[in-house]
Amino acid sequence: MALFDVVRKQLAIRKARKRARENPSPSTLAELAQTYFDREQPQQAFRSLEHAVNLYPDSQLLRDLAAHLHRLDFERQVRMLGQLVEESPEDPNAYLALAEIYLGVRDTNKVLEVVTEGLERCPGAGSLLLVGARARLERFARDFSERDCLRAVEELCQVLAGEPENYPARRLLGQVYYLLGHYRRAVALLEPYAQYNPWDERARDWLNEVQAGPGPSESLVLEQAVAGTARKGEFPVDVGWEPRAAHAERLAERPLSRELVVEVPSRLGQVLARKAHLRAAVWSGPGGTEMLERREGLTEENVLALAEVAATGERACLDMDIGRLERAIITGPVGTVVVVGFANGILVALFSEALRSRYADSQVTEALREAGALAAEVSRA
Repeated sequence: MALFDVVRKQLAIRKARKRARENPSPSTLAELAQTYFDREQPQQAFRSLEHAVNLYPDSQLLRDLAAHLHRLDFERQVRMLGQLVEESPEDPNAYLALAEIYLGVRDTNKVLEVVTEGLERCPGAGSLLLVGARARLERFARDFSERDCLRAVEELCQVLAGEPENYPARRLLGQVYYLLGHYRRAVALLEPYAQYNPWDERARDWLNEVQAGPGPSESLVLEQAVAGTARKGEFPVDVGWEPRAAHAERLAERPLSRELVVEVPSRLGQVLARKAHLRAAVWSGPGGTEMLERREGLTEENVLALAEVAATGERACLDMDIGRLERAIITGPVGTVVVVGFANGILVALFSEALRSRYADSQVTEALREAGALAAEVSRA
């Protein structure tokens, strides 16, 4: 019976794929995503749905399905992790996973319920204290309950007392002191963090500001600084996590803004242009094709032809039912072409003939790590 169920599921998926390939439309692509989800393949369902929304960004059917499937998937994960907590009540990682699911949908009350229960079973668990502090700071930024902020500071100090090299806790506590105007404390936390995480530009900005002089609340005790911040009604804290709802919101609403289509490719080009041996770079997405870099000796037609290389690879992957193109490296007489797939487009880079594939791979990986942070900054703006 189990084998029959597996075969039946695969046949249903194969039929849905065939319909989507032969007659691509919002309805057939929605059917494919729903089929994947119903056959217990949620990740494949979301990848398929993301591709569909990029093709048909104005489809209400796809937006509604995105919201519906993410809600169902959230409920499924809550049930699964709740069962894990029941089966392993002494494992802090079980509570942590459940708490982070609730944190991702900004249900801070549920997060703190799970954390409280977990700390009763696993006293002093640093991972639970950290996620609890994140939830309290999120709630303080929303409701300005002074107790939440003070408790978060206590919990972060407790984490660092047991784990001095817990860099997420160090970053978060340093940022809190920065926002409260206690610059000396912030410097002590952010300096070692910035040395260990030089690519974190936001933390570097905080550090540069707190190093410039004493903070505005330096003479106040912590309680007074928190009360003053609450009265101002502004606490733009970055708790260091991406809301789970963000992906659903991107699909359920407009998946691409003008900033993500235009600004991010431009900034990607700036990042890649700093890398040695780069000859050309092209961004191809729903908003069109944009040439990011073209070095001497290449015509515009030469560079735009790279986009066709990427589009051909993308179509081949979809035709062979192996998912979206994530990364490809092609070495030929003109040099090394590196193709990297994003959720909202494809980046193609041409490196010089002398460049080895392995070196190109590491260079692009490093550039994309920087570019990912840039894209996140733009999407938050």
